[in-house]
Amino acid sequence: ETNTIKVRGYIETPKWLQNKKMTINIKNTDDKCFYYAVALGMLRNKGVDIKHIRKHTDKPGIVIKYLKEHNIMINEDNLKYPVEINEKYYKLFAENNKICLNVFMYTEDDKHYVNPVYLSNNDYEDNTINIIIIGDKNNYHYLYVTDINKIYSKHNHNRGERKICLKCGNSILLKNYEEHINKYCLMSKEKHYTEIRMPKQGDIIKFKSFERT
Repeated sequence: ETNTIKVRGYIETPKWLQNKKMTINIKNTDDKCFYYAVALGMLRNKGVDIKHIRKHTDKPGIVIKYLKEHNIMINEDNLKYPVEINEKYYKLFAENNKICLNVFMYTEDDKHYVNPVYLSNNDYEDNTINIIIIGDKNNYHYLYVTDINKIYSKHNHNRGERKICLKCGNSILLKNYEEHINKYCLMSKEKHYTEIRMPKQGDIIKFKSFERT
């Protein structure tokens, strides 16, 4: 079933994300938070220094000004604001603008969660833009993500540093990341997010630290 929740107006960044220092939240007064979030990614991917924007997030007009100054055009064909949480819109926008767009959602109850909503499966990895959705069932809001891997910046020393695979959305131990990309992550060739890969006959998997499962 397609999720058609609409995203609009400004919402303050949750404290947990603020402490991670991994997002930029434009204080928009319209329904175009998706536009501003993606625009920041486009600017940064073009090598534009966006530190000034970070200091003045209460002035959305600065984002527009920077786009014009650097001749960056955003294709908004068939895009309606506020942009719904909907895979077809993300995919269309990514293709129209030749970007690799990854959309995550932040939720919290007793713990904090950041999960992928949409991961692009195209050939524009050199122009990757990550954005994140915050909010509740009544109101959602898009933010630009400067570094998605900061989710794990305060990792458990024994478990090791982790990195998110933007192909499949899984959290991978950094020491195993290259092996994961080369041997186990099949998403670069597949059209869906996750796939079960069965071990070969004779392979043995051993478990330890059962209390962590």
